[in-house]
Amino acid sequence: MRGKLSEQHEYELDRALLDEHGPSYIDTICSFVEGMRAEGRDADADDAMRQCARMWVILQSDQELLADWHAIDGEAEEADLLAAEINRRGLDL
Repeated sequence: MRGKLSEQHEYELDRALLDEHGPSYIDTICSFVEGMRAEGRDADADDAMRQCARMWVILQSDQELLADWHAIDGEAEEADLLAAEINRRGLDL
């Protein structure tokens, strides 16, 4: 999909898409994943799912973000996304 962008650039693009299209845009992206996989575009599908996860993290309140972080204890697949957003917001763990 987007290639290798910096974490900050990915955040800025995702934030802009959310600002322009709203949270329903996440569902739009996720809806294309099944088709990508059916076409054998697994890397693109994985990128799209990661983008969806990043966007959901961006939309979380500070309280939700910290609660999710503590619930997974840094062990889930999305731990790096949560940690990046926590750091971006300057929240204390």
